[in-house]
Amino acid sequence: MKKWLWIVAMVAALVCVPEAAKKATLRPFYLCEGKNLDGRTYQVALQTGVVEGGALHLLWTSASGARLLGLGILDGDRLVVGLLVPDVLFGVATYTVKDTMLEGRWTTTQGPVVQSEVCKAANPDEWKPPSAAPVRPHVGPNTNLQV
Repeated sequence: MKKWLWIVAMVAALVCVPEAAKKATLRPFYLCEGKNLDGRTYQVALQTGVVEGGALHLLWTSASGARLLGLGILDGDRLVVGLLVPDVLFGVATYTVKDTMLEGRWTTTQGPVVQSEVCKAANPDEWKPPSAAPVRPHVGPNTNLQV
């Protein structure tokens, strides 16, 4: 009887692991939508890449080709990112990783407003920026994003 109770307890412990304790997996490419600080809707492509040591490089690219760089860490199902547009702004973002989607909140030094963003995993070929030359930085395992 004791052996049976021990087995039931072990199975229950494995099934009841808190979601935050599980390690989320990031996809290499997302299409994101949100609202700018001025309230206008935007769409951007987001590429993620892991560098040595477990840090993450992120690159958001708008349809006009504007780029936003990020350096982040993944902690359970939370992605925390510092943002930078050189000589323009810096900011922070935090995302909840949900299978093929990221639900995030962000703010920058351009305004003290916290905005939201939703990113859905996608194939890079789905990103059709209107500019003549789409920006496609190389992202690979253990490599930096090429900007």
